[in-house]
Amino acid sequence: MGAVFKTFFPPLPNALQSYKFTVIALRDLAKYVDPAVNPKDPFRVIEDRKKLIEAKRDGNSARPAKNNAELKFWLENAPRRSIYTPLEAR
Repeated sequence: MGAVFKTFFPPLPNALQSYKFTVIALRDLAKYVDPAVNPKDPFRVIEDRKKLIEAKRDGNSARPAKNNAELKFWLENAPRRSIYTPLEAR
């Protein structure tokens, strides 16, 4: 990974490596994606997002904790099982 990437996204390289992701440059994208395949409606995702905003939804599938016990469990366990630093998990 390039030095610029590591400078601006310090925790990310470790996370990507731990999940065995491969980082590629945009110039290499054609090796992995068929440029001849085009979506039927490339603006569909934008239109869907606009509808979510109008409905005052963010499209996030996360749910709030049901109670303080559930929240406490998450706060104590999630940072140990995730790629996030303690600061990011707050």
